[in-house]
Amino acid sequence: MLPPLAEAQLAASNANRAARSDFKSGILPVEYALRYRQEFVDRLWMRSVGAVLAVYLFGVMIYMAGAQWQGMKTQEAVKNLASLSREYTNTLQFKAQLEILQNRQALKFARSIAGT
Repeated sequence: MLPPLAEAQLAASNANRAARSDFKSGILPVEYALRYRQEFVDRLWMRSVGAVLAVYLFGVMIYMAGAQWQGMKTQEAVKNLASLSREYTNTLQFKAQLEILQNRQALKFARSIAGT
């Protein structure tokens, strides 16, 4: 059996051990501290990946809403174009009928002048 150390020697050994020890360590074993630190880092990574994914999905939703809006505006423009096309066609038809009626009137007037 070993004899107990003197109080001065015991105090010096204890002071040396305290000076060498890691300040982070407490009553928690090192393995648990490492595991908890790794879990903390993993949680930070997963939250940041989740945040990036959420921002990406938000951007995609905004893009899809913009694409839908542009599609609606395009459909409205196509409808307006079809309406204007119909009106243009009708206008050309009325113009042709007016020219025919004006030519008829001019020919009637020319006959009445020539006949008198």
